[in-house]
Amino acid sequence: MVLGMGFVPTGEKNNDHAVMWPAMAAIAAVVFYWSVAKMREFFRSVETLHHELKQFQCEDCLCYCCSIGHATVDGQTLLCDRRILLSCITRWFGSVQAFDSVVRSEVLTCLTEQLASQVFTYKEFVVMAVPVLWLHMDDASTPLDWILRPADGHTVWVDYEMKISARAILRGVGGTFGNVPILFHLTSKLTCLLRKQVGRTERVKLCSSVLINCSVIVIVILVFVGMLYLELELLISGSLEGSLFTLAIFDLVVIVCAMLSFRCFPTQINF
Repeated sequence: MVLGMGFVPTGEKNNDHAVMWPAMAAIAAVVFYWSVAKMREFFRSVETLHHELKQFQCEDCLCYCCSIGHATVDGQTLLCDRRILLSCITRWFGSVQAFDSVVRSEVLTCLTEQLASQVFTYKEFVVMAVPVLWLHMDDASTPLDWILRPADGHTVWVDYEMKISARAILRGVGGTFGNVPILFHLTSKLTCLLRKQVGRTERVKLCSSVLINCSVIVIVILVFVGMLYLELELLISGSLEGSLFTLAIFDLVVIVCAMLSFRCFPTQINF
């Protein structure tokens, strides 16, 4: 989606940009809604896994060979996988009860902690935001191409074109390492807090899920619009040189805020 934005016609001679941008926004909204729904489902599954491991017992585990009476359709006898596994567990852990205790303590803590708090990290969100940097690098290449291949009869202002290119690069850096990770982190926090389904019947659960998902989308969009408005205000205020300086400061502040938000407010489930 982000890479496709680089191919959207926005020139004055292209009259179809008024159709392309709303169409891309609609597609992005649908994809974002699906992502929010899947993230809420992921956190619910982690919570379910936590409760299941907390009450884990080998005696409750099912085995296929035991369910069919240790015999195939042809009447051949099957070895009991359950008996083999329990004998191995007893040899490794001393007893089945000791293995159950390890699963309910060490495995429970390690697995749920990794799934709940180490899946959506700052580094992973930065990798997801790399296409944003590619988009702005494409914008930055346009002034450079104008310098290297100027049109006949036109004077090229190298200093001005270089500053335009630098401004695009600064916007890409700020978006990749600051703005987008903050939006992703906000989405993961909200979907984690609002992961539970509301209602008893399936119809009520469906309606409540739609409302919750849309609420998360609206909140994230409002934050995105606020960031974009502030960035555009910095771009149009003052001279080009001044906008480069203020944009660099803005990038620094946003990147620091992104790192601190992941460190101070990690996404984790309170069981």
